[in-house]
Parts: sequence; C-alpha cells; structure tokens
Amino acid sequence: MFEFNDEFWESINASDFTPSQKRKFEEKVRNETEVRVGRELSKGLSKAQVEEFETIIEGAEGYCADWLNENHPEHRDSKLYAILEKQGFVGDALINELACVFWLESNRPDYKQIVKMCSEELRREIMLMF
Repeated sequence: MFEFNDEFWESINASDFTPSQKRKFEEKVRNETEVRVGRELSKGLSKAQVEEFETIIEGAEGYCADWLNENHPEHRDSKLYAILEKQGFVGDALINELACVFWLESNRPDYKQIVKMCSEELRREIMLMF
C-alpha cells in the first residue's frame, strides 16, 4: 500500500484537500485496494480455501485460535506475534491477525507481491485521473 503523505497529495495536485476530504479519499482507495487484492488472491484457490480464509478474516469466535493451534502451534513464539504486540494488537485481534497472515503465507506465499502489484496499479490509475 502506498503512503498518503505530502508528496502523494502534491503529485495529484490535491495538497489543498481538507483533512476530511483526504480521509474520505484514503478510505476509498483502501477499500478499492482490498477488493482488488481479494480478487487476485482468490484466483487459483479452491472454494474450500476461499471459505476458510473468509472465516479467518471474519474472525469467527474461536476459529482463528483453533486454526493457529492446529497449523502453527508455535505462533506465540513467532517474530510476527511480537511485532503485532508492539503495534498494540491484543487478544482476539492479535490472534485473528496472526491467523490471517499465517494462512496467507501457507496458501498464497505470493500475497505480498499481489498487494504491491494491486497498490501500484491503483496508484498509476489515480495519477492518470489527476
């Protein structure tokens, strides 16, 4: 995902947007990025994999913890666990985020490249619009 910094706003001639306009624009871009990433990630996955990932994303009660215990029993000792804790994730939010990332690493090891590709594609489109 690209940053919405001063350089970005200047590059699209929108440095005079109000903070409210910027927040709305950022939200729309993030939502569109999520849709595009989701569409790309689902390509090549089985229906069962898509359903499993949807359950993880939705944070179904107890599901993520059970999934982690079964698939990544060492998750509490992982670097990612420590990073997420430092970022302020706690409880179910921490477990759900861990399950999401570990699931992606197991089932779509190219997910970081997909996020980057979709973000760059959307950024190019935005630059062309302005």
